[in-house]
Amino acid sequence: MKRKGCFIAAIVFFGLIFIAALLGLWFGWPKLQVMVTTQQVFMVESAVEDFTSDTGAPPAGDHARILEILMGDNPEKRNYFGSDIASALQEGKMVDAWQRPLQIKSTPEGAIEVRSAGPNGDFGDADDVTSEKIRAKIREIEQLSEEQAKPAEVQ
Repeated sequence: MKRKGCFIAAIVFFGLIFIAALLGLWFGWPKLQVMVTTQQVFMVESAVEDFTSDTGAPPAGDHARILEILMGDNPEKRNYFGSDIASALQEGKMVDAWQRPLQIKSTPEGAIEVRSAGPNGDFGDADDVTSEKIRAKIREIEQLSEEQAKPAEVQ
């Protein structure tokens, strides 16, 4: 009889752990998707910056052409991503964590803008994951690091 009670308690215990894990995955998944997409946008942005540094100009063309150039269709045959990004491509375009193509386009200033429509799938609103938002966050972190690195003033 004692074993039966322990067995039932173990089933209930592991069942609760399983349910807690599912709930954590369910509620944590949207944040994970944003993090993965942020990494993808940053990866494209970094590849564009490296290419621009090497050549003096950003890659030109539409989304697919820009990716081709960054993946090695350039005079140096260099893959500016540094790794295989095939898993993030669909029909020659990089997709975000929601399996929707990123926007990769040239701006009037001659830069490249990288953007995901974010969780809601609509471009141009607050939940978009953009290279500009990432650059702003990096600047904010750098500024905080500089402030923390300054010696404390003696009063």
